[in-house]
Amino acid sequence: SSCTDRPGGSAMAEWNTMFDERVELHPPVDPKELARIPAKRGVVLLQGAHAVPISLITSADLRSCVRNRLFRPSETVTPARADLRSITRCVCWKLASSWFENDLSYFELARSIWPDRYAKLLSWRRAWFVHVGPADEYPHFRATREVFARQGRYFGPFVTARSAQRFIEAVQDLFDLCRDHKLLAKSPGADPCSYGQMGRCLRPCDGTIRMERYREVVGDAADFAGGNRTQLQESLAGKMALASEALEFEAAAGIKSRIQRLGQFDLPEYRYVAAAESLQFILIQPGPTRRKAKVFLVDRGWITPCGVLDYPLQEAQLGDIVQRMADWAGADRQFGSAERWRLGLVVHYLFSALQRGGLILRWRPQMHPEQLGRAIEQVSDRLKLRGPKQPGRKGSAKRTRR
Repeated sequence: SSCTDRPGGSAMAEWNTMFDERVELHPPVDPKELARIPAKRGVVLLQGAHAVPISLITSADLRSCVRNRLFRPSETVTPARADLRSITRCVCWKLASSWFENDLSYFELARSIWPDRYAKLLSWRRAWFVHVGPADEYPHFRATREVFARQGRYFGPFVTARSAQRFIEAVQDLFDLCRDHKLLAKSPGADPCSYGQMGRCLRPCDGTIRMERYREVVGDAADFAGGNRTQLQESLAGKMALASEALEFEAAAGIKSRIQRLGQFDLPEYRYVAAAESLQFILIQPGPTRRKAKVFLVDRGWITPCGVLDYPLQEAQLGDIVQRMADWAGADRQFGSAERWRLGLVVHYLFSALQRGGLILRWRPQMHPEQLGRAIEQVSDRLKLRGPKQPGRKGSAKRTRR
């Protein structure tokens, strides 16, 4: 991905220190001047005179990327596409070992260079969540991207608004909640909707159920949405057994139907849904060599690098990662726009192809270093990890072939 912007910025801008290296160019640029740029994955910034930022680009091969941008055919140069070869004075780059690290670097650089418009440059979107305030005057579930923007409880993530809405409808259906918030806001003086008339709503709108009790049901539904499902499953199973023993077959059939509806929440699109405050992960990504992996710690919308992990794995390093996560996760921090975009990046990789996502392991406070180690070993091929060659192995293979 890339961004080209009109001149702006300053030679003393703080983001100039965020790059690994840079090379000065002297127009007209000679291709030989690009030899210092590594042919590796990373983020590159083209700068004009006085360090004015021109274009920020991610690429799997920085050298080829810059060469293609600066030496594009003359017929492709138009008023909308400047001749970068004539205006570029410096190339800065920051290397990355994985797709995730590359996108994270791009985000932080774009946010520093263009703080007012960086969100428009990103290739991913903020994640969708479901919000409910059980203590609200008229509580209801709704889909939102503004996670943690107001009081209440949030559940997710969801890739699309439609997925979040289907989840809400499934919760409403399971707990017989009100579907029409406008009617709910008129309770207890409203007429029941069609769901209420069919017996598929608790009908707080017309006062059939008192609002205090309805809030309790919404609270139970919120607990269920956050992953506490065993209690409801056991309760329904017990009620169905009692109804069957009492030969109340119609009631038993209705309860059985509710139990069957629980299967809606096992769809792949809901596999990561949990209380938003529990979205904490340890990310293991490919490293600079096949004997190293990079570690990132995620606590909702905050991401911090956690160094390099050697392979074969070392118990001390695994223990250090687990301890650092335990010390870092759960802190009370301000949550704003940048945090929502970072969380969107993590969610983007949660639902990406496995080869792109590396290992994304949900953090549990009781996690043991051995668990982390086993999880890494299971995906060592995906992480491109390889231990040292065993001495004499090649020779023994040749003798076998003879």
